Amino acid sequence: MAKKKEQPPSVAKAKNIAESTVFDESIYTHVREILEAARKRAYAALSREMVMAYWNVGKKISETTNGRAEYGAFVVKNISERLTRDYGSGFSKRNVFYMRQIYEAFPNSADAFAQLS
Repeated sequence: MAKKKEQPPSVAKAKNIAESTVFDESIYTHVREILEAARKRAYAALSREMVMAYWNVGKKISETTNGRAEYGAFVVKNISERLTRDYGSGFSKRNVFYMRQIYEAFPNSADAFAQLS
């Protein structure tokens, strides 16, 4: 008959404490609240960064094309194709055009963030 392996005292003690202690649900609730708050702050920061990135892309396109419609269409198409190739979907011609429109509608970046986030 195999001899039962004894656990070190610290492991046995922890096991006994865990088995005999009622879990305080408020601990889990508090930990969950901490993580949810951090997640919300992360999403807000990401949202702000993306609005600012799109505003800056729009600014660059607008300043580069300087009201030249045909050249603007070429730039938007070229950027769209290359960004789609490099980063995947989300950079259609329409979306890149909208980035330019964001800048033109809100030349002040703070206004863009306030209105779009």
